[in-house]
Amino acid sequence: MKGGITHVRNPLTIVAVFAGLAEVGGTVVLPLLEKEVQSVYVWFLMLFPLFLVGVFFWVLYKKHFVLYAPSDFQSDKGFTDVLQGAAQGRAIEKIDQIGRGNLSEPSALEGISCSPENPPDVFEGLGRDAKKVLRTLWKYQTEMFPDYSARWGFGVGIGAPDYRNFQLGVDELRKFELASVDQKGFCYLTQRGIQFCEGNRDAIEVGGETYDDFGN
Repeated sequence: MKGGITHVRNPLTIVAVFAGLAEVGGTVVLPLLEKEVQSVYVWFLMLFPLFLVGVFFWVLYKKHFVLYAPSDFQSDKGFTDVLQGAAQGRAIEKIDQIGRGNLSEPSALEGISCSPENPPDVFEGLGRDAKKVLRTLWKYQTEMFPDYSARWGFGVGIGAPDYRNFQLGVDELRKFELASVDQKGFCYLTQRGIQFCEGNRDAIEVGGETYDDFGN
């Protein structure tokens, strides 16, 4: 019976390879080293597997979805659903932090590196993707923080089906300084964005597409 050599297709295989190399090193390399170096190498052989296990369980607890390869799923949709669910979970976590007042002051969210352009005078002048992002930001901002004491924000994961449309919308809003993005990829209304929404409240609140599926 013929058997083919399997390739590395899963991050767990890489973890197993590193653990195996450590054990092989202890068996083969240790006797060849000088006595002065052997003690240091023994400590490495004892601590490295512990470090590897610690990192593995940390990743398993924090970002378990990165341990799976697309080939582990029956379909591509299953893989993207896992990534999207992780992104929604991060969005819920961020919203919960905002609710507990753990966000920085709104002024800390105003850092935009690009040169601003004059936004359109009316909401209808924005593109479809930008409208959807702005509607979502305004909807939850007014529901959760109508006094603007904090800024509500959200993000869409890279693996989500609508990530590209989300990114296009955010890029347009950033171009006009209507929204800002933090280091984790969550977008928020800027002060200029709030003023724009207040001036176009009727057009924004009349209805339309919003991002509402945050994994609840």
